[in-house]
Amino acid sequence: MTGLLVRDCEIDDLGRVDVRIRDGVVVEVAQSLRGDQEEELAAGGGALIPGLHDHHLHLFALAASLASVDCSPVRVRDAAGLAAALHQAADHGRVRGVGYHESVAGDLDRDALDALVDAVSTRVQHRSGAVWFLNSAALVAAGLLDSSDPAVERDADGRATGRLVRGDHLLPRAETDHPDLGAVGRQLASVGVTGVTDETPRLDPAQTAALREAHQAGPLPQRLVLLGASLIDP
Repeated sequence: MTGLLVRDCEIDDLGRVDVRIRDGVVVEVAQSLRGDQEEELAAGGGALIPGLHDHHLHLFALAASLASVDCSPVRVRDAAGLAAALHQAADHGRVRGVGYHESVAGDLDRDALDALVDAVSTRVQHRSGAVWFLNSAALVAAGLLDSSDPAVERDADGRATGRLVRGDHLLPRAETDHPDLGAVGRQLASVGVTGVTDETPRLDPAQTAALREAHQAGPLPQRLVLLGASLIDP
């Protein structure tokens, strides 16, 4: 049996009360409850509400973004700031940036990124999520220089521009290279989210297993609904 006693919390019109929870179920609500050797949490008069459920998340993408370079206008103001942020990240290996908007440094492409970081594989995602910008090293690493996939944009001469439009499936990912979901679990819990629907389409067996393991082992304590899991997955 697991128990939690939440003290001095506000519930609807009941005022400030204590709430006892056992095995995930509310079993007592009163103005003053006697402790029963369970964990106690002082709410300080804060409201107690049912856990929230986020009905549209991409957990691995969220985890990856938390470990990526923030290239959004909130963090990076201009081309010089973008260059500094990417260079700092490049000191530790390949670079993955997210949240980019044209207001920072105009339209990005292969040549623009090569001018900023040329020796290290660098890719930056547009804030819409629909486009990746890759430098030459990233195009080589992903094997996209000669790709015939329509997601790989090419100029009039047939040269890859470095823009990958809705081409996430073309980016390399090792079978076991899944982002750590611990930070995601903590962030969601900190805002009261206790359940998540992952909308990622076509989760492969390794991804499904990694999500299940993260939930069972604790880094991702939220209840999970996986819309992209195979229907034959046990």
